[in-house]
Amino acid sequence: MKFKKYLVEARKRFVLTIRDLQNLESKSFLPREVKMHVEFLIDYWYETSKKEVSYFLQMYSKAGSKALQILGNVPYYSKQSLIESLLSTEMLPEKESDIWPIPIYVSSSPTDKATIGILVHSNGKKEMFEGNDEATDETYDMVDEILGNVKPIIVYGNHGEKTVEQIRSSNMLPKGIFMSPSKKYALGYWSLEENRLAFSCEVMSNAFRKESEYDWKTKKEVKIKKFKFI
Repeated sequence: MKFKKYLVEARKRFVLTIRDLQNLESKSFLPREVKMHVEFLIDYWYETSKKEVSYFLQMYSKAGSKALQILGNVPYYSKQSLIESLLSTEMLPEKESDIWPIPIYVSSSPTDKATIGILVHSNGKKEMFEGNDEATDETYDMVDEILGNVKPIIVYGNHGEKTVEQIRSSNMLPKGIFMSPSKKYALGYWSLEENRLAFSCEVMSNAFRKESEYDWKTKKEVKIKKFKFI
């Protein structure tokens, strides 16, 4: 148990070193700002002042560690993506607050690289900013827990008559059906092949893979309440 706790805490400690920058420099493609900052810091380290470069490395390390602490216990995050996020500011930061907010890409397993992006703010706010069609349901479940998205909400759908009648009579949403938190957006679901019916219902917010801000797809068959035609 103590060793497991040690591993969890170790994942929350982030240290950026000159070796990390050198490894990043060898990558074939980097965003322009990241490449510029990496090359400058490496050159300055070897040609001018290790002390001044250490100041930036410590600032980045402090911000990265704080972001991971805010995020909580995640089995996997992409360290390279975190480094790129920290270095993606237009100018080198004068103070730590210039680095925030910080994007971090996470998944539910160290062997699973199909990550989801969470934007972490210095005040503790967390929000998903990038979904992933290839992410597992376990990763989406984890992200919902991190974001506190486990609560009853009203969602809207606009689907074929047969499907909607099945939903109404069973009080269940089938697996893989698209719903939306936006009534206006859901009414945009249309088809030339079938007559569609619009409806709303209450369901737990973590029942969905949030593939975009307004396109939510059920992970599995899920019970609903308060079905209503709209």
